[in-house]
Amino acid sequence: TGAPSGTQVEVRELFYNLPARRKFLRGEETESAHILHGLEATALAVPEVAFECHRDGHQILALPRAGEISVRIRDLFGADYLERLLEVEPREEGGIRVRGYLARPGEGRRDRLRQIVILNGRPVHCPAVQQPLREAYAEALGRGLHPLCVLHIEMDSELVDCNVHPAKREVRLRQPEVLRRIIFDAARATILQARQELVASVIAKAPPVTPAFHPQRPQQNLSLDQLTPQVTSPESPADSTVIGGSDSGEPGETPDVFRHLATLTAGYLVLEGPEGLVLMDARAAGERIIFERLMRQLEEGVVSSQKLLIPEVVEMPARERVWVLDHLEDLEAAGFQIEPFGGMTVKIEALPAAAAAREPGQLLHDTVTEVRASGKLARGRGVREAVARSVARLGVDEAVPGDEGARRLVRELLGCDLPYASPSGRPTMIQFSLAELARKFGRDR
Repeated sequence: TGAPSGTQVEVRELFYNLPARRKFLRGEETESAHILHGLEATALAVPEVAFECHRDGHQILALPRAGEISVRIRDLFGADYLERLLEVEPREEGGIRVRGYLARPGEGRRDRLRQIVILNGRPVHCPAVQQPLREAYAEALGRGLHPLCVLHIEMDSELVDCNVHPAKREVRLRQPEVLRRIIFDAARATILQARQELVASVIAKAPPVTPAFHPQRPQQNLSLDQLTPQVTSPESPADSTVIGGSDSGEPGETPDVFRHLATLTAGYLVLEGPEGLVLMDARAAGERIIFERLMRQLEEGVVSSQKLLIPEVVEMPARERVWVLDHLEDLEAAGFQIEPFGGMTVKIEALPAAAAAREPGQLLHDTVTEVRASGKLARGRGVREAVARSVARLGVDEAVPGDEGARRLVRELLGCDLPYASPSGRPTMIQFSLAELARKFGRDR
């Protein structure tokens, strides 16, 4: 029913007649949480409208009118929560427009309660958004975590069927593939933006290096792209190693970034960084390095393969064998050389060089399992990316790195596009800031 501006609607004794669905209601706290969650989503859909929520005579929510989505997010969840998000560059394709905020790498939840999707002004659940987000953040979040988001999507109403759910919470789209592509591209761009901010922050916060005087050398002006972290020889006592810096003292070189202090027997590197103590997981770092190396080779079409001295014939379950034969081109592009060998068998003649030490049959089985479970959007790059992720996980060196290996590992990780997570989303580094250490030790500062 239409109503003029300023109309108030009040509902009392909603279940006075005890309808059939009354028995499905939970406790008062649970139902109140559902109401509040629905109100939050509605408030994010129309930030220009003010909202208040009262319960038992107490105000539990007060949202003034906001001109920007970011202001409404801050008023709802706090400034710290807003810092966990990055604004998406508005995108439009095929009459579909997307804007809003997506999670920084590492920022997720076990549930999707903070994945707010607004379609034509209405909060909805939309698999065409959830699937590409899951795939785009596969390398930037731990398993089981879902990225935070507040996304506003606009499209012609004729492209949406909103009558597929009794409460109209779910919708069916006539062009879901277009929206999936837009969301995936927006998420990848957001992750890369976070990477660029990370590099700039590390360089900006690193302690300054006083260059030695070289009268014969002209001053160099280097671009940011040239400031690639380099491994240097030890610069300080107690066998510590500076990584990402320079002992040559040449003007314009990258300042000291991390100092390698020790390597634990479990394969964790102990580093000192510009903002405090850093622990690096050598295995996760190795996976990230191998994965990006393979992806670069895939894009250039020059993946390294290792021929087997004796080709191995492997018997496979019917579905796996059919999948392998159906994706031979993608597997060969990733470094495998496979051909059918009659019956339920295939012959493996070469493996990706990064995982050549693995048992061929097991490597192929694990790779196929990983790729089939990844739910990629399409063939081609999606499948090859999943293959690269599997090969990186299976091909990483299990040995605990020594001092030289640690220096090389840190250098190569800092040169990666996404250094903060393994291809499967596990963190490569965990930082304990100086402020956090001071709190734990009860210091004033």
